[in-house]
Amino acid sequence: MPSTTRTFFDSTKTTTFHVSLIASCKLTGRAGGFKMNVYRDPKMDFTQKRYEFEADNGKQAGKLFSLYEETTDE
Repeated sequence: MPSTTRTFFDSTKTTTFHVSLIASCKLTGRAGGFKMNVYRDPKMDFTQKRYEFEADNGKQAGKLFSLYEETTDE
């Protein structure tokens, strides 16, 4: 649900991509940050775009990261 107290730097942009397009995922510190490299368009070329996310806390970021690892192990 969108925040009612949005500030200048808060963004409401969203993007979606299939989990198979994730090139890599990396936890960045204990504060709850993580980075994902995603293939832009695998049909044309395999250039990557980096996304930086921030979870509410490190535990939640770890859970999201472990879900990613489970999907890539199959």
